[in-house]
Amino acid sequence: MKTRRHAWVLVLSCACGPAVAEQAPEMSTTTDASSGSTGGTLEPSTTGTPPGSASDSSSSAAASTETTTGANDTESSSEEAGGFLVPTGGCGDELPDGVLAHCSIECTAWEQDCGDEEACRAWANDGGDVWNGWRCVPVDPEPAGLGEQCVAEASPVSGLDTCDAGLMCWNVDAKTLAGTCAEYCGGTELDPTCSTPGATCVVGNDGILPLCLPSCDPLAPVCDRGFGCYPGSNENFVCLREGERMYVGEEFQADCPTGTFWASAEQVDGCTPDEPCCVPYCDTGDPGVCGLDLECAPYFDVPPPQFANLGYCRPAGA
Repeated sequence: MKTRRHAWVLVLSCACGPAVAEQAPEMSTTTDASSGSTGGTLEPSTTGTPPGSASDSSSSAAASTETTTGANDTESSSEEAGGFLVPTGGCGDELPDGVLAHCSIECTAWEQDCGDEEACRAWANDGGDVWNGWRCVPVDPEPAGLGEQCVAEASPVSGLDTCDAGLMCWNVDAKTLAGTCAEYCGGTELDPTCSTPGATCVVGNDGILPLCLPSCDPLAPVCDRGFGCYPGSNENFVCLREGERMYVGEEFQADCPTGTFWASAEQVDGCTPDEPCCVPYCDTGDPGVCGLDLECAPYFDVPPPQFANLGYCRPAGA
């Protein structure tokens, strides 16, 4: 599983959540993503830092089916526990004290192939804040439906929440653990489907998060406050909360402020792998939009019709 580190941003002067500033590599210009104004040097931009995951020593009504797996358990066999196949070693070894491991042998969010009254959900199996595996969990006796408010148990990435099967609690507040039920993509990764109006399937975190999220246009975003329009998968763009722990490809796109995206070294000279390099979108139909010494380069080599004028600001002549 990938290990991500919060590093420093290469471009624009845009405010986003609290972060620790470090010196960024020098570039030639600065751009204010909200106003389109530019200055004489590219300055580092602050990045959104998600709050730490909350832990809770109590369990829900599903506690009778949950099994704590200790770090000293090394057996490779599995045991039947409350309808769940629970490995006696490995699963949940690194979870914080008080957070119960509830692991299944196999399931996929695409197929929802757990037992009756169970759901396959993404979770962080190493005690971190990034979804990196699937597990079967019990469905709440009175589950919340698509778009309804939900509550996660123990942490936003525990996989335990009050949503119905086929859904997960998304955009969870780390303090209150409240969120909204979002739909897992249907179909397959090659042919995904979404029943949510205005949503598109984004396959994030190495395939662990196939979610139907609100579509958006980077040049005319209509995302909620605190959310930005970021690159998804399959040449689409979706609304993500700043600092969200979903990554598409190799980047946590939402580490960049609203109005910008994480550019690659191929797109902008000087960008460094694993270090946020946040540049603004621009309209290629407005050559001067990026300001002095910058140009608006096409975002796509062969743009889809709906993003024909989508570009990004980079040093002129790059």
